[in-house]
Amino acid sequence: MDNVRHYTGVPAHWLAQDWQQLLPPILLLEYHASATRLRLSSMIPTFGAAEGVTTDELLIETFPPTDEDNAALLRGLAAS
Repeated sequence: MDNVRHYTGVPAHWLAQDWQQLLPPILLLEYHASATRLRLSSMIPTFGAAEGVTTDELLIETFPPTDEDNAALLRGLAAS
């Protein structure tokens, strides 16, 4: 982050963040396209331990919908 601070156009609120604090394990995302709003949550579980070379690097990012309306929207998109 120290390098990013020197880029032109970095928003001021980014510079004031405490990047050492622990963040919640779920990130809420909201996408807007025309009149459609899609809300998803992002989770990245980590598998394995330091001894397991193959599983130590395995990350699976998932984007489950945040509610039934968004789940229905995704089912409709998948069906089309």
